[in-house]
Amino acid sequence: MTQRKKYKRKKHVIFYITVLSIILIAVGIFIQIENRRRDISKINLDAVSAIVVDKKNDEILYGKEIDKRVSPGSITKLVSMFVVFDNIKSNSLALTEEVEVSQNASSTMASRVGLRPGEKMTVDNLIKCILIASGSDAMLALAEHISGSEERFVELMNKKVTQLGLENTQFAGCIGLENANTYSSAYDIATIVSAITTDYPQIYEYTKLHSVDIVRQDKSILSIKNTNDMLSIDGIDGLKTGSTPQSGYNLAMTYNKKGKSIVFVVLNSKTLYFRKQDCLQLIDVFV
Repeated sequence: MTQRKKYKRKKHVIFYITVLSIILIAVGIFIQIENRRRDISKINLDAVSAIVVDKKNDEILYGKEIDKRVSPGSITKLVSMFVVFDNIKSNSLALTEEVEVSQNASSTMASRVGLRPGEKMTVDNLIKCILIASGSDAMLALAEHISGSEERFVELMNKKVTQLGLENTQFAGCIGLENANTYSSAYDIATIVSAITTDYPQIYEYTKLHSVDIVRQDKSILSIKNTNDMLSIDGIDGLKTGSTPQSGYNLAMTYNKKGKSIVFVVLNSKTLYFRKQDCLQLIDVFV
């Protein structure tokens, strides 16, 4: 056999191997897609609305009533924290800056960590209280410190809503109390999560913590625990829980591992148990 014939035969073998490899890859991808379709068809959530987004590809992987306006509860604080981080970025606020807690902030009837009127705490520690334990007293203290009042702070929040192009979101307060003028949707919350984690990835340094001890002004210890009951799952590193008496339980959750970056939003599950089961269903399919 001449060298030319050997070379041609080798080229043909390489060609066939390449084609076969492409076919096998395509078949594998097709099988994965079909398996996921079957898995998605089995999803049965208690939640009123939900969404799963591949953050890297900006692709919606799953949705249920994604544009329905619902009460977001303390997930509201994600937009509040967006305003806080914006102020830190513009040097209008520093993590080491001390904030005095007002009587109004300390006496809120919403979820709180137990801050005392007149107590001073750094911005960094207040952020921990908000993002780990959903402290509404800490959020109100920061809002008043930045804007002078909750009302003026909420104006900044709604400006951020406009900047993000959210069509089904509006806020009447910074902590998420039920109000006819406070609402959001699964799609909008996923957009908020994607935006804040992209602009301020340091948020994960708070939301991934299971608990933390804060040394108060009087040297006593304030121990806080994370309200996110999904952090025990490997790869889950945030982000914010929320609930209201009338609407139920919410979670905006992030997964970052194995080259994946996925946003999960579950809204208005009837109980904490159902919220957890809803989240576990979605994680089982998409992680």
